Amino acid sequence: MKMTSTNITIENLHTHIKYDVDEWVHETDKKVLMVSWDYENDDLDNLMTTELRPELNDKLNMIWVNKLIEKSGWIKGEKLYAYLKSNADGYFNVWYSKIKEEIGLAHLIIEPTGYVSRAYFNNYTTDQYKEDNIQYVFFMRTESIYNDIICEDK
Repeated sequence: MKMTSTNITIENLHTHIKYDVDEWVHETDKKVLMVSWDYENDDLDNLMTTELRPELNDKLNMIWVNKLIEKSGWIKGEKLYAYLKSNADGYFNVWYSKIKEEIGLAHLIIEPTGYVSRAYFNNYTTDQYKEDNIQYVFFMRTESIYNDIICEDK
């Protein structure tokens, strides 16, 4: 039976997640951050699934990006590219690099200003209509608690 909790919200989501759980992270020499949570808690799992695969108009928490910044050594003025992937419930890995080509298809970019942009995918087209600006994937600054804080600091 799955648990639910009414006190987990987008505002406090980051207090309910863990990073780099030792028994799960086997590639300590790689540029990867593991973000994990209790997937048996429905509220938490739903919010974290949205953090992993946002859709347009979803407001995210993304405070976990601070841990990514810390681990990667990102500093203002640089770009950081990240690819997010999950193979099971309750976690996702964030593969990161300051070199775009090392990541390939990025899902997240930390911009030189500190804002975070996320990739959004158009499931109804591929790259064949670029001349009309109909994109398969595009990036935008995601509405999030994290980006709100960056905006307030400016």
